[in-house]
Amino acid sequence: MELVQASIPARRIEVDPAAGWAGKQGAEFATRNPTDVAATDKSYTLRYGIARTDVNRWALEGVPLAASILEVGTSAGAQLNAMAAIGYPNLAGCDVSADALKHCVWPNKVADGRALPYESGSFDVVMTSGTLMQIAPGSKAQFMAECYRVAKRWVYGVEAASEQARTWGFGGIIPPAWTDHVPETVLAPGWRIVRSRWLHPLPTHGQEKMSLRAYLLERE
Repeated sequence: MELVQASIPARRIEVDPAAGWAGKQGAEFATRNPTDVAATDKSYTLRYGIARTDVNRWALEGVPLAASILEVGTSAGAQLNAMAAIGYPNLAGCDVSADALKHCVWPNKVADGRALPYESGSFDVVMTSGTLMQIAPGSKAQFMAECYRVAKRWVYGVEAASEQARTWGFGGIIPPAWTDHVPETVLAPGWRIVRSRWLHPLPTHGQEKMSLRAYLLERE
């Protein structure tokens, strides 16, 4: 991965990255990455020293197992499977890739996160995972406004993060990514941070340099 410093206002792309995710790149991503929970946990443990299911348990402490949960950017549903593994059965997802959703076993809709096809307050929790970095800087506010609108009480994220705004390139495998200091940069009035933690890559994990931040936000 090539990491370069970027200015968020100046880094507006001419081609919407959602187009790539709706097409070939989204379909290939869904089949390239495993969806079983054991593989997801192993990947997180190797990279960050903690299983994804343990991240979920930590972040969602106090959120009832009966809570309805929507994942925006669910792809083939790997993260929904990890939520089910810790006891959350009331799950749904949406994604711009119809091909990716063919592999998702949970109720789902084809949807752009900037215009979600759900009523306000439709789900107790709206979650994202590795999705915000793929939203162009000029669209992040609109994307998050939709997440806040659809969430009845909580927003849960496990997102790529950096102390300063940065741009990432992936050699054309997937569209470029933009990271910053989430969740503070996307926190809306009327919402508060319940908990957050950094997940930094382990020194043993080769060239991986992308950190994550897990957080739970709650409507005040």
